[in-house]
Amino acid sequence: MALLALIYLFASLEGQLDSLFYSARYDEVILLTDSLLGGDIGTSEKIVALKYGAFARAVTGDSSGALALFRDLLLISPAYRLDPAATPPYILEIFKRAREQLESERELTELERLKRQLLMLREKEKMRKKAFYRSVLLPGLGQRYLGKKRRGLLYSFLAVSGIAGTAYLTWKTDRAHREYLREYDPNRIEEKYRSYRDYYRLRNASLAFCFALWLYNLIDVLMVGM
Repeated sequence: MALLALIYLFASLEGQLDSLFYSARYDEVILLTDSLLGGDIGTSEKIVALKYGAFARAVTGDSSGALALFRDLLLISPAYRLDPAATPPYILEIFKRAREQLESERELTELERLKRQLLMLREKEKMRKKAFYRSVLLPGLGQRYLGKKRRGLLYSFLAVSGIAGTAYLTWKTDRAHREYLREYDPNRIEEKYRSYRDYYRLRNASLAFCFALWLYNLIDVLMVGM
């Protein structure tokens, strides 16, 4: 019953507006449609009110008002079309202008959105490059530049520790090597050699750690930048 009542209300509204319009009572159509649009009505009723309100304004010479109402109608129902056989050509022309304006605005909006996305991608790429170069200089600097402060501090701490450890082990290796070369006591040559060999291996392991950390840090900063 409720559905039948709504159908009857919609049909009677459209019939009433149609009767008023084709009776050339345009001012009454404008008053009625303005009243309807200012109230709380359903989407179907709103489309009918917008259509006849635009028709009445077009006939009375208010083409800008008709254009505005047609735009509102198309915003509600973009696929809406007028019947060319039952609509005067000048009203069809106003409706066409409204549709073209909205399509143009949609295209501009889409273009602006694409431009913003492109600018964001370019800015992001610049940040990635800057972060990468910083991490080349010292692991962790790039991560901190991208806002990953804890991760960046961890990389920097490990890098500084690794560099300091490598420097210390390099000094110990050189010292052990010199002591080994200066040793002439047959009973201590083997001991000096083992000491030199152990420091040499530790230094190489520290170098490998630093290189692996530096490389992983570069991969990580690129992943963070994405």
